Amino acid sequence: MIDYLLFGIFPYIAFTLLIFGTAYRFYNDRFSYSSHSSQFMGSKISLIIGSLLWHWGILMVLTMHFLGILTPKLFDKLVTGDNRKYWEFAGWIIAVALIVGLTILLIRRLINPRLRVVTSSADWLILIALLVQACFGLWIAFWYSYYDPKFNNDADPIYASSWFTSDIGGWFKSLLAFDPQIDKVTGYGWQLQFHFINGLFIIAIFPFTRLVHLLSYPFRYMWRSYQVVIWNRQPYRKDGQWDL
Repeated sequence: MIDYLLFGIFPYIAFTLLIFGTAYRFYNDRFSYSSHSSQFMGSKISLIIGSLLWHWGILMVLTMHFLGILTPKLFDKLVTGDNRKYWEFAGWIIAVALIVGLTILLIRRLINPRLRVVTSSADWLILIALLVQACFGLWIAFWYSYYDPKFNNDADPIYASSWFTSDIGGWFKSLLAFDPQIDKVTGYGWQLQFHFINGLFIIAIFPFTRLVHLLSYPFRYMWRSYQVVIWNRQPYRKDGQWDL
């Protein structure tokens, strides 16, 4: 009963909150769609390093997750038996980078009094949830590949990318078909189950945190025309000539 509640019902609750909560916030407080920049508070170096590692890391990790779940055939063509271990190693390095980046951002807020003042309870909650999610994801990918007896019995490692698309992708597709097949998840250890529950929790609280700034990213900047600046003052005159 608990398993079905967590993996058969809670996913629908989480995505319902995501959709309707995001819409409600957009129509009632759309100007709060911001990351509330803190670049004028604290060390800019730690902000730059932490932000770069975190944002690029999470973008690449989520891209591979989405490819595996939504386009398993394309994923299997990219990640083959010949190059699977290199994809896995690269994923672990990226995961470590994003964990380091997020840790830097978290510590930056902890040690700076000015940043602590402008950090809400929801900010702390989502930062910790994201850090825990990333750490568990890295642990699962590494531990299951080399040490878990279900996947490795003194033989070649069975990497997560080899069962991710079939089992986890199958569970996600069963949710879309409104026929949850929770056995695809409950057959794994508590680490993976917690990883999914925490992920669903992040999805559920997404509309109520600063993560909504993802939806306001100015993608239109990539195709808009160049900005034209028209001066409202007389141009500078040099050597008797107008500098136009």
